[in-house]
Amino acid sequence: MLPDIVESIYGEGMKEKLQENIRMITARINSRNSSVFWESERNIEYVYTFLKRKQIVEKNTDEDLTKWIEYFEKDKPVAALDFWYEIHKGAHETLKDF
Repeated sequence: MLPDIVESIYGEGMKEKLQENIRMITARINSRNSSVFWESERNIEYVYTFLKRKQIVEKNTDEDLTKWIEYFEKDKPVAALDFWYEIHKGAHETLKDF
């Protein structure tokens, strides 16, 4: 939607220039991605609490969310590492096109 808006404001050809700039910026950001797992119990608890809040306060009944919460309740450190890896993998998969 944004590329179409930019092109309607700034004229023909600007959509492609914007998309090229987005690709370049995304590649630069991702090239320096050296994320590490958040090992502290406090960080793990923060993520678990966020997931529980999504379920209880926002009444999210997503099956995957429920599975993650159950996994955290069984073994928080292992669940946290697996959750972090899935997020990390998702970021790489999303950005690989750029």
